[in-house]
Amino acid sequence: SVETTPRTALSVTAESEVYLDNTPVALDQLAEAVRAFRLAQPAGRLELKADEKAPLGTLVKVWDALAAAGLKVNTDVPTKILLNPE
Repeated sequence: SVETTPRTALSVTAESEVYLDNTPVALDQLAEAVRAFRLAQPAGRLELKADEKAPLGTLVKVWDALAAAGLKVNTDVPTKILLNPE
């Protein structure tokens, strides 16, 4: 089956900045922002786009926020975690 639901970008920069659909979000508010996103778009899918220089600690906090928002991070599909090209 072809997936037709567009994915919304959840981006993490090398400077530890987090963006949900191009809107900056503080890490401590990310779980709430993701919950609001899911309420507004129940069928919406997120795609994590992390800069290859993004600090691991920041990525862990992002994953924790996603888990707190009730999202399961699927690490079995490498295309869901994209590294910025050179």
